[in-house]
Amino acid sequence: MPEAHESMEHAEHAEHAAHSNRKVALVIAILALFLSFSEMLGKSAQTEAIGANVEASNLWSFFQAKTVRQTMIRTATEQLKLTAEAASDPATQTASGFSRRMRRPRAKSVGAESSPANSRVCA
Repeated sequence: MPEAHESMEHAEHAEHAAHSNRKVALVIAILALFLSFSEMLGKSAQTEAIGANVEASNLWSFFQAKTVRQTMIRTATEQLKLTAEAASDPATQTASGFSRRMRRPRAKSVGAESSPANSRVCA
């Protein structure tokens, strides 16, 4: 008979352990749920940050390209003016006249100096 009593106690312990295992499994499932939500929100924030970085990079590239174009146009304009002056009166154009011409301040064009923040960037 002691064997029957021992098997009954063993069954009671197994039932109690199964109940504890269910609680532990439920806690693990809830933690996994919160972890999945956290991961999803983290990926969403990462995607938004990458998008903002790409937009900022596009804006900076636009600004750089605009500045390079402005510099090229100014340089070409200056070169054409100097060439035209030299061609119109080569006897009066000397090295000192050239250096005086280069020291004069350049007038900035009104439309060319607008900031890229006022312009739309197409991505």
